[in-house]
Amino acid sequence: VTLFAVPNFNYAFDKWTGTLPQGATDTSPTLALPGSFITGNMNFTANFVRKYTFTLERYLTNNGGTPPAGCTATATPSMGYFLPNSDIALVAVAATGYEFKGWKHSADGFKDFVNTGATYTYKIPAVDTLVIRAVFTHTLVRIRLQTIVDNDGFNTPEAGTITGATDNTTMAADTEVTLTAAANPDYKFRF
Repeated sequence: VTLFAVPNFNYAFDKWTGTLPQGATDTSPTLALPGSFITGNMNFTANFVRKYTFTLERYLTNNGGTPPAGCTATATPSMGYFLPNSDIALVAVAATGYEFKGWKHSADGFKDFVNTGATYTYKIPAVDTLVIRAVFTHTLVRIRLQTIVDNDGFNTPEAGTITGATDNTTMAADTEVTLTAAANPDYKFRF
């Protein structure tokens, strides 16, 4: 007699339990039972484990949503159904003006980074509808504002004011800022 363990979709054969014949492998989905081994009623159980899948997404921290196409995230293998603790190789590359911050996942509601390396081997947890998130952010830039008189190269605050940003502050790269220059009395705005 030969028993065959055939998993349904989204499951994988794990092992046989019961009294197995000598030399039989409990992890083979095919179990051969020699006639001389069968001595009455015997119980054999085919044990299966569930497989899981994941979705990989890119996320921008500054304003939510998706970062530009130059910020990439890849997974190898990229699709399929995986046993819990299967290894998935993750790689993130940030575009110019952006920085990769780390990997988060829906298993904890995206609360904490599971790793901050751009290259990471992720272990698939036993979680339905798993999402793995590559988190990017804009690179911060420093703003310097100066009023200069007649190209002398020296900051001359008494010449006027600049509004729309604060001097010596940082903000995300690619942030649009409207600056307005206003000359004080005895000064004239040139450019």
